[in-house]
Amino acid sequence: MKNLYLFFVLFSTIFSFGQTKKTAVKLSVSKNDTLIYNYNTVQVKPEFPGAGNESMYFFFKKNFVTPQELIESKTTKKIFVTFVVEKDGSLSNIKILRGLSPDADKETIRVLKAMPKWLPAEQDGYHVRCLYAVPFSIPLDD
Repeated sequence: MKNLYLFFVLFSTIFSFGQTKKTAVKLSVSKNDTLIYNYNTVQVKPEFPGAGNESMYFFFKKNFVTPQELIESKTTKKIFVTFVVEKDGSLSNIKILRGLSPDADKETIRVLKAMPKWLPAEQDGYHVRCLYAVPFSIPLDD
């Protein structure tokens, strides 16, 4: 009788696990909230809303107010930035890797903070934090 009871419990347990459905819903939390993934290692890369990088560069150029010292220099300048795209699409940990001047660096950070929320990176079906690096060409107003 014990064997029959044990068999029934074991069979029903195995059967119930086999009937669980996996949903395709993307979860917005992961098991590790502090881990920051590298851009090259995530399965789904973070993306600026709209047409991706093209929209991001357009947003930057439209909203960046070029400091006078850069306008007077009349040379094309690039500023290199890194930031973390958070699980909710916001940007954090904005850092200037190679700046041009204190004013240009501050303006770059201001524009990045003003960006709309991004589409976050995904890894194994979870939204994850992702490090993103990008160069911006500074628009020289005529």
